[in-house]
Amino acid sequence: MLDIKFIRENKEIVQESARKKRVDIDISKLIELDDKRLKQLKEVEDLRSEINKVSNDISRNQDAALKIQLIEEMRVVKEDIKTKEEKLKSTIEEWQKIMLQVPNVTSPDVPEGLDESGNVVIRSWGDKPIFDFTPKEHYEIGEKLGIIDNQTAAEVSGTRFTYLKGDLVLLQFALINFLFETLTNAETLEKIAKDKNINIDPKPFIPVIPPFLIKPNTYLKMARLDPKEDKYHMEVDDMYLIGSAEHTLGPMHMNQTIEETKMPLRYVGYSPAFRREAGSYGKDTK
Repeated sequence: MLDIKFIRENKEIVQESARKKRVDIDISKLIELDDKRLKQLKEVEDLRSEINKVSNDISRNQDAALKIQLIEEMRVVKEDIKTKEEKLKSTIEEWQKIMLQVPNVTSPDVPEGLDESGNVVIRSWGDKPIFDFTPKEHYEIGEKLGIIDNQTAAEVSGTRFTYLKGDLVLLQFALINFLFETLTNAETLEKIAKDKNINIDPKPFIPVIPPFLIKPNTYLKMARLDPKEDKYHMEVDDMYLIGSAEHTLGPMHMNQTIEETKMPLRYVGYSPAFRREAGSYGKDTK
């Protein structure tokens, strides 16, 4: 979710980014709604402040009749607060709903296209091999080598699932271990930076195996809850299986203000990615 202050200060840029991403949203309406939210919030806070002030006056006042009068006045004020809080809650819900629809701002150098055919190759490395035969798909090779078993997995768990076996499992964990060893080693990172001539802090990453389940509200804060049809929802616990390690890595610092001296914070997470892949619109992806 973008900061409302950023949206206010960059209204045209945010609106244009929404257009490019084909998100139907009115930024001017959002800002008007935010004005309404701030106004209602101030009204509620002012009334609460008044109650606190009068409550102190009541406790110090020795005049019984005046106390009764002040108490009655505060009863009316509390009723007014209750009404205004309900209006504020409704406004905040509407405001948050629109805020969650605001897309991230695109980089100025990103080309605009109708679909993936408009993608532009920025750079490439190496020569693409040309075969004098029809290459087999990775799963065909895996099945022949006995290291991928889609058929049994389909019987046990359904389509889009697989068994990885033997050397392929060892390869997967070797790659994971290689990545962890690289990113957690300051000397290695410093050498990479030197070799690539880039000026970065070689501070190591902290390896994390995060929780595989996440609360709906936390998922919402991470802006990863929608589209819900892509997620596996555990109705009994009202929790979701994560679609990526980042989904529960980010919330490690939610509701915190991090001191600049502690930056950068670097984590590398490993987890399964539980996704229905509903966004493929029925296309069988391999």
